[in-house]
Amino acid sequence: VKLDGVLPTEDQFTIHVMPDRAACAEGSCTTGQIGFTDNDINSLSAWYPSGTQPGTKIFSITSRTRVSVIEITYNRPMQAPGWLIEVDDVEKIRETMNHGDASVPNPVTYTYDVS
Repeated sequence: VKLDGVLPTEDQFTIHVMPDRAACAEGSCTTGQIGFTDNDINSLSAWYPSGTQPGTKIFSITSRTRVSVIEITYNRPMQAPGWLIEVDDVEKIRETMNHGDASVPNPVTYTYDVS
């Protein structure tokens, strides 16, 4: 995850649902670390699809400055869920489906304009 091209720090994340498939995989993972918050673009976290229902808040990110662009990178398009992205409790992005079943490109980054 990047906010305006910058990786957020670990303390900017609040995890509401812990990853149940892999807390930290690949990259520079250490025991007890959450992959997508560790400031390593090669680390990842994963949730089983059955572990959450649509509308479940998985995590929140706070920023002291207004964010215009959010980038989220996944291993594959098939692993990218549909997102509800809110800024100050105002809906900016609503995706009602995931990003399909393609396994390439690997990795893939989706960019969201939230300005």
